[in-house]
Amino acid sequence: MRILAESQMALNRLGATLRGLVQETLQVAKDLFLILIPSVVIVKILQEGGIVELLSAAVEPLMRTFGLPGEMAIVWTTAIVTNIYGAMAVFMMVAPELEMTTAQMTVLSTMILICHSLPVELALTQRVGCHFLFLGPLRFLGACLCGWCLHLLFRALGLFSGAARILWTEQRVETSWVDWGWNQAVNFLFILAVLFGLLAMMRFLNYTGFSALMGRLLRPLLLVMGISSQGASIAVFGLLAGITFGSGLLLAEVQKNSIPDKDVVLVLAFLSLSHGIIEDTALMMLLGGHLSGILLFRLLFSVAVLAILSKLPFIRFEKLRLGQVG
Repeated sequence: MRILAESQMALNRLGATLRGLVQETLQVAKDLFLILIPSVVIVKILQEGGIVELLSAAVEPLMRTFGLPGEMAIVWTTAIVTNIYGAMAVFMMVAPELEMTTAQMTVLSTMILICHSLPVELALTQRVGCHFLFLGPLRFLGACLCGWCLHLLFRALGLFSGAARILWTEQRVETSWVDWGWNQAVNFLFILAVLFGLLAMMRFLNYTGFSALMGRLLRPLLLVMGISSQGASIAVFGLLAGITFGSGLLLAEVQKNSIPDKDVVLVLAFLSLSHGIIEDTALMMLLGGHLSGILLFRLLFSVAVLAILSKLPFIRFEKLRLGQVG
């Protein structure tokens, strides 16, 4: 009887955990789809009207700088304006006929990871207290510089020139709006499954203590970037969980007046370049991005940029912290 009772309790706990994950997944998906569905429809209309081709032609020289085809411009633009999921959906619309290499997908994925969801995330970081006119250009120019360096590195070493292994859902050939609608429905269902898996993984990593271990391992790097111990733990949390959670935690500490102005700016700058390294990195792996770029090179790039920023004598951190520019 005791074994049966304990088994029943374990099943009840498992059921409660699964219900919680489903509810959290549906809530996140609801907020996500409110942005994603209109953006996908707009991109389809632009594509049908030939606007995508015009946009690709206009920015093709810039994308060529990163070793990418011009068609990838609309993918990155969608990521910047909306989010990573929007960019992934748009990618599957414009990329079926392109033969992307692993190197190209790694460059594109890394640029998306650094510069995405700008309207929402810049609003969050502005609320904490760092001006969007500083963090916005930092993210855009940082993505461009990182993508360019990564492209040159891969080309010089001859790395990842083979075809990218894209694990996102296969698309049916679209011969009508009905086919397009079906493909998008499949994508949205797959997004739900991915969200559920990622949320479950985050809970498991927190439960096993992996997140705490990562925090201890990364703390020395944060000190190199000029971030004191007062801001290091928050930076690690945002690095793992994402800029939304990191900004919320930082805001709570700022309201207690326990974080120096320089730390606030540097933590937000770091999170702007590298955040959500578990969930976001996993998503980009589905698009064929290689860990050497989307995780390792991005982290090293962020550390290098922050190490330089923290030592520039002309940056007035107190003014950036107060939302002033100049």
